[in-house]
Amino acid sequence: MDAQATDGLLRFFRTLHDPRSANARHRLCDLLTVAILAVLCGCEGWAAVETWGLGNLEWLATFLELPHGIPSHDTFDRVFGMINPSGFERCFMDWTAALVKNASGLFVAVDGKTLRRSWKRAWSKTPVHLVSAFVSKNQLVLGQLATDCKSNEITAIPKLLAMLELAGATVTIDAMGCQREIAAQIIQHCRLACQHHRVTEREWGNQRREQGKQHDQSQQHCRSEHDPPPEQTRTKQT
Repeated sequence: MDAQATDGLLRFFRTLHDPRSANARHRLCDLLTVAILAVLCGCEGWAAVETWGLGNLEWLATFLELPHGIPSHDTFDRVFGMINPSGFERCFMDWTAALVKNASGLFVAVDGKTLRRSWKRAWSKTPVHLVSAFVSKNQLVLGQLATDCKSNEITAIPKLLAMLELAGATVTIDAMGCQREIAAQIIQHCRLACQHHRVTEREWGNQRREQGKQHDQSQQHCRSEHDPPPEQTRTKQT
């Protein structure tokens, strides 16, 4: 990865608001880049992200400024805790959608999972339950959405589907998501995506019919040239 590739990644996060003051030591783009690359390499937790960044500092410095080196794990935790989750989610989903480019022919698996150790005390906070849309071919999560603390996946799946472009994709959902409203929403997505193709399909059909007519006319013309005139045919029969 070089600076050009990093710009391609960060252009999706340029609209993300930096909640820190103007005298922040670390650039937000550096924090985002290190965090995303570390997670893609399998890091879990901010301490692992910091360790990964320190181990790859020489390489990261070739395309990041890093004026004060790699941020500490506390800095990662504090900054990402201040970032607007909805804004970051929207930017991240734009980036993943650009990676997939076209969902035609892909299998998108929608499923919910409870995050391990996502609460401090079992009696004070319910665990976080996420609904994800996973593309198996690309090994990529298109989007995630947390369910409400007093609800379940049935209310979160429609919101997640509304964020995605599923034209031409095959969507798989477990038994909980097999609801009439959800199925109707998926079908409606396909209808809206196919509307702009109908004119082209109609023109293609008209063109095929016109070609068929021309072919029939040419075949009839060839038969008329080789067949004997009607007078000769009647003479031979008598």
